[in-house]
Amino acid sequence: MKEEGVASKQIISINFESMKYYDLRTSLALYTYVSDLLKTMESPAYVFFDEIQIVEKWEEAVNSLFLDFQIDMYITISNSQLLSSELSTLLTGRFIHIEMQVLSFTEMLGFRSDQQETQANLLWLYIRRGGFPVVHLTDNYDEKATYMIIHDIFDSIVLRDVVQRYKIRDVELLRRILNFIAETVGSTISAKRIADYFTPVDPATVYAYLEALQCSYLITKVNRFDIKQKRVLKTQSKYYLADSGLQHAGVDRFSG
Repeated sequence: MKEEGVASKQIISINFESMKYYDLRTSLALYTYVSDLLKTMESPAYVFFDEIQIVEKWEEAVNSLFLDFQIDMYITISNSQLLSSELSTLLTGRFIHIEMQVLSFTEMLGFRSDQQETQANLLWLYIRRGGFPVVHLTDNYDEKATYMIIHDIFDSIVLRDVVQRYKIRDVELLRRILNFIAETVGSTISAKRIADYFTPVDPATVYAYLEALQCSYLITKVNRFDIKQKRVLKTQSKYYLADSGLQHAGVDRFSG
């Protein structure tokens, strides 16, 4: 934005993980602080809030700022704190929801534009290490260090986004289900098939765990489609890990 001519005095940027902004972790304190700044700023003004879920009743401050000022606002929220389906109930104004995925291969090339590697070698690197940005920010990580980082990310997602958010009782079963998907990537499977494999397990529990893994972006579901009948067949689907690095980091270690 600055390269395109937006002045620094037109931008407010706050990362709520920083203790620098500890006093702004309530909706009233945040609104008061930002509104005082906006009253002295030139238009258009741009506001960036990073990890805003840390702020108590953050949606009250966001809605009020939209109501009282002409601004462009951008906020990031950790998935463990808010589902995309809940945004519409919290934000009363118009908003665009963008789901942040891991890097695509093209995006990864942008991270490694200064390397003299061939695209074929970089593609192999992408397949082996996946698209988590932290993996490609430096060349100091070998494959072993990369997989340690991936496992740390995986554990934080499982424990924070899945187990806590969805109140998973059988964490071991959750990990076993994820292992099963990793070992059968691209195969058509169903909750019943997984339940039969882990007998005795209730298919409803397996389905609920699969839904939790999907909502936390660890896996992606692809439904079968009957082209002739033009209807989705609900009995069989394919599941894919969200990142190829998870596959190559060693599914056996998912069990902890």
